[in-house]
Amino acid sequence: MPRTLKNLLMSLFTAGVVLGGTELLLNLLDWPPPSIYVDGHRPIWTLHPDVDLELRHHELERDFSVHVSGVGFRGPEPVAPRIACLGDSTTFGWGVREEEAWPALLGEQLGVEVLNAGVPGYSSYQGLATLDRVLALKPDVVVLAYMIRDADPASLPDSEQIDPGPANPLQIQRALVSLLPTPAPAPPAGETQRVPPTAYAANVDALVRRVEASGAQALLLSFPVQEARSEHQAVLAERGALSPELPAQAFFELDPIHLNVEGNQMLAQWLAAELARPSAPPAEPGEN
Repeated sequence: MPRTLKNLLMSLFTAGVVLGGTELLLNLLDWPPPSIYVDGHRPIWTLHPDVDLELRHHELERDFSVHVSGVGFRGPEPVAPRIACLGDSTTFGWGVREEEAWPALLGEQLGVEVLNAGVPGYSSYQGLATLDRVLALKPDVVVLAYMIRDADPASLPDSEQIDPGPANPLQIQRALVSLLPTPAPAPPAGETQRVPPTAYAANVDALVRRVEASGAQALLLSFPVQEARSEHQAVLAERGALSPELPAQAFFELDPIHLNVEGNQMLAQWLAAELARPSAPPAEPGEN
């Protein structure tokens, strides 16, 4: 064997041993810890099951703990949830502890088990694609709180996003990425929205139909916002959505989208009063 080829093979073997040993060591140390997401690529992503993480609200420089159950939702392992709350990070409770988020507080107010099925970044498109995971738990009432991310500007609607495939599962790659500085997210751009109003209306109607077909009651929630999403809010208003109004003090001062601790308490109290009414009507699907 030529000496050059022999040296090349020896170098490749040595590199393989080093990389393989590093990968094994990182797996044994479980470093870096798993991300909160199984796969953060659009169009569909889910929460990583069975993890306990410390997340950071960068605008507020505030840390908050997150536990994700084995079925992939924030909070303890669900047993027999009477109510399931679906939505984005405003339902998930971004910036507050698990017990401070409005779904947990709603459960305390009503004395029933409430599932927090909010996933940061979700629009009604992702909600519709993952609804069956919630319905499999057989809740009696499903609160649908998708709206804010649907109205976000985008270069392409969620339904036209291309799935880039699964991320590289190697621990060593995740370790290298974790050591790099995190770039500031680019502002959303484009002439459309993640879910334009017509598609949003169709998604909302489909969500309600599928919830009711499962035997549960569907309740639409027009999540309180400081910056109007007029067309999307109109879709919900036409369908009789619950529409609480909260003061500016209910939101983080540097984050006008997410509720602070007091705001979560306000919303939970408002919803508890609405849900406690025996005549609370289910949301009616609108006409397409």
